[in-house]
Amino acid sequence: DFTRDIVPILQQNCVRCHQPGNAKGEFSLATEADLKASKHVVSGKPNESLFIQVLIPAKEGAKPRMPKQSKALSEGEINLLKQWITEGANWPK
Repeated sequence: DFTRDIVPILQQNCVRCHQPGNAKGEFSLATEADLKASKHVVSGKPNESLFIQVLIPAKEGAKPRMPKQSKALSEGEINLLKQWITEGANWPK
């Protein structure tokens, strides 16, 4: 469920730095239009989505590239985001 599962992850870990007026890396997660404009999410293909790639550490025990200002996302949170992207990264009204 987008509202129950995805929105809290984005709000707690991403939107602070990735929103209009403060779109670090020219990437905003404030709206569906922002998400689609960035091309950081490949709908249906989480492993090809830069959004997921930066959340996973490059090496075991290393810190992922994102989020920079909070703790790394849990495996469960990353799996929820992957599932959301696999299902089309839909952003309900």
